[in-house]
Amino acid sequence: MDGILGKKLGMTQIYADDGTAIPVTVIQAGPCLVVQRKTVEQDGYEAVQIGLVEDRPAKKVGRPLEGHFKKAGIAPIKADLAKLKLSPKEFLGPVGLKVPAGEKNRMLIEQIATRPTAEINGIIGGYTGEGAKTVIPGKAMAKVSFRLVGKQNPEKIRKAFRAFVKARLPADCKVEFSNFAGAPAIELPFDSAALGKTRAALSTEWGRKAITIGEGGSIPIVGDFKRVLGMDTIMVGFALDDDRVHSPNEKFDLTSFHKGARSWARILAALAG
Repeated sequence: MDGILGKKLGMTQIYADDGTAIPVTVIQAGPCLVVQRKTVEQDGYEAVQIGLVEDRPAKKVGRPLEGHFKKAGIAPIKADLAKLKLSPKEFLGPVGLKVPAGEKNRMLIEQIATRPTAEINGIIGGYTGEGAKTVIPGKAMAKVSFRLVGKQNPEKIRKAFRAFVKARLPADCKVEFSNFAGAPAIELPFDSAALGKTRAALSTEWGRKAITIGEGGSIPIVGDFKRVLGMDTIMVGFALDDDRVHSPNEKFDLTSFHKGARSWARILAALAG
């Protein structure tokens, strides 16, 4: 029997190539994990029990269910993220902000690390010099980027964005689009044996539990490894909050360098075992 396991999140709309709005129902259909296996030898039949990872506070998970998940080797993902205690004030305060602009039903750490995003990276248009000018600009330009997650396809996202813009284009105006790069998202099963060994190796080296979160990046070859070779990729990097990655004054702490090398020695040993 074919089916899909998920929960309804709400209603929204997508846009066809000609700008027509199409109403859709949004269903969260993953991530799903195997929480129990039935075998002929032990239970008299074969079956698997699938569970949907949802946004339920850890304190609302009863002890029987908690024990059921623990037996299946499933970590409390949401509880781990919540323990990071990343507050809007702590994250946004240094740039003079305090209110997150992302999804209301998501933790801040999810918004900045694991959820899809649409960003306006820069806008140019009209008079930008000193003083006032009552000039109406004849053209404007913007650069945008999108973080994809799960099985999102860059070509579909690109077409949807273009249709969205064209549908709102004023009369007698035209728009041109240019592409720079794009790669599909990838996802690693949370119950992956390799991922579990990696987390354990990191916990041993650093003396604290390794928390698994999603992360945005732009390494297209990783997607090729999965799509062409069918291989998952474990990527483990090391940095501090104040390293200012990709900025003109970027730094790399020697602690990250030395313990990073030791961590990878432990990871490779665990994967080879």
